[in-house]
Amino acid sequence: MENEKLLKQLVNSDPVRGAGTTRRNVLKGMGAGAVALGAGMGLPRMAHAERNLAMLTWDGYVDPRVLDGFTDQYDTQIDYELHTSDPDSVNKLRAGQTAIWDIINLNNPWAREMMWPENLIVELDRGRFEPYFDKMLPMFKAPYKWAMSLDEQHLLGVCQRVDTFDFV
Repeated sequence: MENEKLLKQLVNSDPVRGAGTTRRNVLKGMGAGAVALGAGMGLPRMAHAERNLAMLTWDGYVDPRVLDGFTDQYDTQIDYELHTSDPDSVNKLRAGQTAIWDIINLNNPWAREMMWPENLIVELDRGRFEPYFDKMLPMFKAPYKWAMSLDEQHLLGVCQRVDTFDFV
């Protein structure tokens, strides 16, 4: 019951719909990973990026109200390509595009069952995300099944969105 109440609060504070959550908080969560899976270089580590970040993602994750705070804070830009499907995006990685993308946002079964076993993605530094685990909803705390490899030894992503989408 408590989890349902927390989920309802999150849904009602969707930043894309402008219902109250600050962009800063959303970006902290997104920066913490929200299922952003690292490929190639992973997440930025510098206050000023040497190049634009490249993100392969779903529509809805590139809204300026979500990205602007991050790009302003790190003095960078994000180049992105929108998915047409999970299989299409996984096939891009299989075809050699692993070095192109810094951040990949796919549905988690693909990461656990195909991309990780095929070495198409790299694991995230778990220590870097440990401070955020205590702030997560109980049902998403580490080791959250869908953020981990099948053997639960490797952090492949983080929960970053639990609300509904405008277009569903």
